[in-house]
Amino acid sequence: PQPAFDPLPLRVGPWFVQPSLGVGALYNDNVFSESTNAVEDVIYTVTPAVEARTNWSRHEAVMGLNADVRRYSEQDSENHENYAGFARGRLDVARQFWLNGSVNASRQNEPRYNPAAVSNAAELVPFTVYGGAVSGTFQASRTQLEIETGATDF
Repeated sequence: PQPAFDPLPLRVGPWFVQPSLGVGALYNDNVFSESTNAVEDVIYTVTPAVEARTNWSRHEAVMGLNADVRRYSEQDSENHENYAGFARGRLDVARQFWLNGSVNASRQNEPRYNPAAVSNAAELVPFTVYGGAVSGTFQASRTQLEIETGATDF
């Protein structure tokens, strides 16, 4: 982040909305992560994202969506999209006590270079992740106690 150069967010009622778009190209000299017969390719990427955040003096709500779209110039079987979304919030119960909550979901593809990936798979293996967490925080002077629990499901 470079505050002097970062674009100002859009104001929509009590929300600040920050869209972004990344475009790029990558070179991979071993697309299939094989020890022999390496195949190279150029990958074009598009990464749109949007995040909305409240500007309330108390409490907070944040939500966002993002994507990672990859297109291979020669190895079409490797083309894929990853998507993710999240929402989180903070409820200020008292000056020294607040509650947090969050949920997220994503659809991803197992990278071929991941050691846990299926070897010699004809296509990338997609998977979905869902998660959530809640926490409570109490702060007194320089001491802070936080209790948190969460779950993630693949």
